[in-house]
Amino acid sequence: MQLPKEDAEKVIQLMLRLLAFTNEKLNICPGARAKGPSAEFSLNERIRIRDAMWKDRKILNAFLSENPYGLDANDLDIVRKWRERAVVDEFYIYRYLKNHAIFIADEKVYGVLALVYPFETIFPEPVLPVLVGTVLLPFCGRIAWDGLAESYNVRFGSGVRSDLREIYLAAKENLRVITTLEGEGAEGEDARRELEKRQEKTRQDKLNKLLSIEATLDTMQGESPMEKQAFRLLRECSGLAKAIVEHPFGGDELWTSGRKTWLALERFRKMLERSEKAGR
Repeated sequence: MQLPKEDAEKVIQLMLRLLAFTNEKLNICPGARAKGPSAEFSLNERIRIRDAMWKDRKILNAFLSENPYGLDANDLDIVRKWRERAVVDEFYIYRYLKNHAIFIADEKVYGVLALVYPFETIFPEPVLPVLVGTVLLPFCGRIAWDGLAESYNVRFGSGVRSDLREIYLAAKENLRVITTLEGEGAEGEDARRELEKRQEKTRQDKLNKLLSIEATLDTMQGESPMEKQAFRLLRECSGLAKAIVEHPFGGDELWTSGRKTWLALERFRKMLERSEKAGR
């Protein structure tokens, strides 16, 4: 869940240049050793300068206009995208997956890549979730963090953990995990479009098979009350599957069919309970 080494070094070098330029313009840390891209700052100083830079993005305009360190067109384009699309916020680092770490802010879920050091070496998994103030940067179609985190020494209880879990699952199940800040895919739309294409190819075949199942169920008559209810439940499940195939991203039809299925299941559960009581 890291950027390739060359890409990570690119992000770091560009960020160091931005911090040096910002400090020279705003004089936030006047005692910094050296000037220009070789300026040395402590971690706290870097965070202070970074926060000032994003508070007023006009400093980025000046950097792009003056190009004080002679960056090439590609590097300037990267900085330009940062100016336009960077996300500055307080994020919960929720969990680590194979391809990225999950960051959550304002009920949005981001898949984020680390730079040189893996996230788990900075925030060990047992301490998650943690709340950090940081910046997410677009980079080559992916999301990287800026490597600077103002962390808060707060432990979260079951209520916050439960809320974060629901936010994450809602994004995951609806293909809303944001893995790029660039273009139309920035809200997970690329993944949704790919799913829609795959579903379109198989939709009619699935509907035909579900109609065949429903036709078979119509020929089956239960003998006992419980058997009859089981067949009703099967019909409602088939109807729910058909509604999902026809409306893969939700809608009133899914709510209606889902409620019918739940009611059928509840009736079957109560019948099981009564059957157990009668057998005692």
